[in-house]
Amino acid sequence: MTDRHGGRHAYDGAYRYVVLRTSDETAALPARCAEWAERTGVEVDVVGPVGVGGLPARLAGERYAGAVVELAGVSNDDALAAAIAATAYPVIAVSRHTLREGTSVVEAACAATLAGRGTGGFVWALWHLHALRTHAPRTLSYGRRPAQVGDLRLPEGPGRRATVVLVHGGFWRHEWARDLMDGVAVDLSRRGYGTWNIEYRRCGPTGGGWPHTGDDVVRAVTSLALLAAGDVDLDRLVLLGHSAGAQLALRAAAELRDRHRPPALVVAMSGLFDLDAAAREGVGWGSVETFMGGGPDEMPAAYRDAAPILHVPLGVPQLVVHGTADTHVPYTQTDSYHRRASDAGDTVEVVALEDADHFAVIDPTSAAWAATVAALERHVPA
Repeated sequence: MTDRHGGRHAYDGAYRYVVLRTSDETAALPARCAEWAERTGVEVDVVGPVGVGGLPARLAGERYAGAVVELAGVSNDDALAAAIAATAYPVIAVSRHTLREGTSVVEAACAATLAGRGTGGFVWALWHLHALRTHAPRTLSYGRRPAQVGDLRLPEGPGRRATVVLVHGGFWRHEWARDLMDGVAVDLSRRGYGTWNIEYRRCGPTGGGWPHTGDDVVRAVTSLALLAAGDVDLDRLVLLGHSAGAQLALRAAAELRDRHRPPALVVAMSGLFDLDAAAREGVGWGSVETFMGGGPDEMPAAYRDAAPILHVPLGVPQLVVHGTADTHVPYTQTDSYHRRASDAGDTVEVVALEDADHFAVIDPTSAAWAATVAALERHVPA
């Protein structure tokens, strides 16, 4: 499997990336990037602020494995777009703020654009670059809409593989996409699993919301029977969702069960299980109401349909993982779900991660992820 910038590479420390700042508002980047580089075992140069006119020379002057370019102050600059298109390596564009609709020539020349995630977007961009360079995926469509795609990664060698369907979180918001799961996708592939890292319609330009987003996840899973029938062991299929993705994975598992095609395991990490409680407690800063099309008093039937806690017993083994220091989704969501599902007769293993935050569970360099993948391997070995 290859990408247009050089294809597959060994997962080791032989990588050097560059982050090109164009504003004074990203002064904290060098420290954040250095910390990521140390954990990941690669090199990262952080340069700037650089004037827009100086970016083409910076891109051409060094041989990097990939580059991240800040979009602050960058508009439809044809010279910069041409320089990006001429690089022998992928370039990711990052804006700390949400971009207006429409794609600039600079964004079009880049391998991806991450926007609206603040300064943390640069670290996510580095994860995405590293995933492209260490194990580039095959990106396949499971539907006709632009968001109905997924990244398929398969280990070397013949035979059908146990495969993990990755369902990213981000409170179903457009700014957060499947690159969130790039790091764990590559790690799972190294361990011998196939991975299908799916995108879906989110709230915003892609037209998501319940139930359309849930329908996408089910469709993405069932499409594997056609897209990768010779490579994927459908009897050893795992649905792994993080945050809002945990809600989607559990509801998809129930739908697949009803179609007599249940997964072998569902892994729900830092999950949203009780949407009524989440909305009333302000979890997600209004994201639950946006996703559902209104509050729980306005849309009671929809909330009942979407909430995993109201659809137990699931009848599928479950691994529920949550950090005790999670400030985005409270641990009470997992505690309530575990009690309800267990009382209903489901087999649920809980992995409580002391002092782990919301994102630790999808950081492949963290102890939280190590504990999660160890439990996964016990349930469904690669």
